Amino acid sequence: MQPKPGSYPNRNAFSLVELIIVLLIIITLSGGITVATMGGGINEDSVIQREADDLVLWLSDRMAMAQTEECGFRLYVLGHGGSAVNADLTIIWLGGRLANTSETYRSAKAYIWPESQVNQFYYDGEWQTLTPALTMSVKPMPPSKGKKLYVIVSGTGYIRVSTKSQ
Repeated sequence: MQPKPGSYPNRNAFSLVELIIVLLIIITLSGGITVATMGGGINEDSVIQREADDLVLWLSDRMAMAQTEECGFRLYVLGHGGSAVNADLTIIWLGGRLANTSETYRSAKAYIWPESQVNQFYYDGEWQTLTPALTMSVKPMPPSKGKKLYVIVSGTGYIRVSTKSQ
């Protein structure tokens, strides 16, 4: 016996579209559960890594600008707001089109502080050197036993992030 036109025969399986919809629902639910159990996917270590990377990018960009303009800048590392655990990095340009202007880098998500007592540095864009060399610690805010990173700027102007102070 043949089915009437417009009627459906008895089915023994799901269609491909129905299976895809069910799989999408399962994937969406499992993704939501994963994000919820990971605390939104943001943890202290990733914040510290991102902040250290942002600092490296900011310093690298300023050094590249100084090289292009063949000028130098003074870098001051000073605590802000009376804080002895977080620092502002302020650049004062000594030449080029930005002469006598300043720029400041401030972290709102991590504590950044120099590892030495020196708070003034000079970068020479022509020779691509920083005097003296600089090591900054990047710690969680508020301080905890979490990851601690170091942004190291060598005297030759090479910048890197490390897990060890040097």
